[in-house]
Amino acid sequence: MGVYQNIRDKLEAKLNAVSDINEVYDYPKMDFGGYPAAVIIPTEGESDWETNRDDQRAYVFDVLIYYEMNQATPSTALDRLMDVCDDVLDSFASDKQLSGISLPANKTIITVDPVFAGYETVPDKELLVARIKVKVIISIAT
Repeated sequence: MGVYQNIRDKLEAKLNAVSDINEVYDYPKMDFGGYPAAVIIPTEGESDWETNRDDQRAYVFDVLIYYEMNQATPSTALDRLMDVCDDVLDSFASDKQLSGISLPANKTIITVDPVFAGYETVPDKELLVARIKVKVIISIAT
């Protein structure tokens, strides 16, 4: 299994451990059996040199958290979604090396940087969506 898949699987496990999230998927999806629901999507990557012998690579994922607006007033729905986002951000921030992840011997996690990236709506489905970018920076011994 590749590095992207290992990171994605670990992020998925961390999201499943957030008690307020009902469903987590590792592929794009819009219809859920319960809310809040989360989707993890790899979005970008970047590489740079770290030293003369090592490189650094960033694996970036979007975590989309969906919340149904028809279950509460729009203001209350947004408040509840913000609470879930705080829990997700705290979960990633408390484990900066994604403990227990399986990576090749020449790759080491330097840090995990979760960043809240905004809200949007899906009007035809009456959903609020929060976007959290999770950047996982890895050192690669060459």
